[in-house]
Amino acid sequence: MAAIGEATERASSITQQLLAFGQRSMLVPSTFDATTLTRDLQDEAREVLPRTVALRLELAQSLPVVRTDRGRLREVIVQLCIRAAGALSAGGTLTISTGVGALGAGAPAVVIRVSDTGEPLPESDGRDFLEPFTGPLPTGTDSWSGLELAMAAGFMRQIGGEVTVESEEGIGTVVTLVIPAGVKEDDGAGPDRTSGGD
Repeated sequence: MAAIGEATERASSITQQLLAFGQRSMLVPSTFDATTLTRDLQDEAREVLPRTVALRLELAQSLPVVRTDRGRLREVIVQLCIRAAGALSAGGTLTISTGVGALGAGAPAVVIRVSDTGEPLPESDGRDFLEPFTGPLPTGTDSWSGLELAMAAGFMRQIGGEVTVESEEGIGTVVTLVIPAGVKEDDGAGPDRTSGGD
């Protein structure tokens, strides 16, 4: 029965990821600080990583707020950690960082990067790793659905953000999420709220 329950839960998770990729799932937006969100999920990130992997957080202490679906963004980051765990089966370091960025013609944005020092993505041979099921599945693990990068791309498109993937032998893989900055809910002012007071 436990196996059936796990299979059902996994099927539900994959369904939600497919909906996110197709940009059909409903968002529940809230205004929050990306550094606080990232700090709060570090225990969850550690749980999906092998014991031989070190987790590092490099968190900016003064960021604009973002206004998006907090739960969905959290899930995207955790899924990227799961993808990285497969690449880090031999050990290494996973780094999650936050910072300030820009979109389009200088529109303010917040950047979240998930970087690993593991095996790089293989040569694409024409494949787009931001499309579902085109990403390589790590040998000996069933935790990677093949949707992690596609899920991130679908969510970023849905909220008007961007995602980039860089991968190189001897360096690893860096997935960068660029999220539009929000505004403070209390007074409608520009994106000047920081995480310094957390």
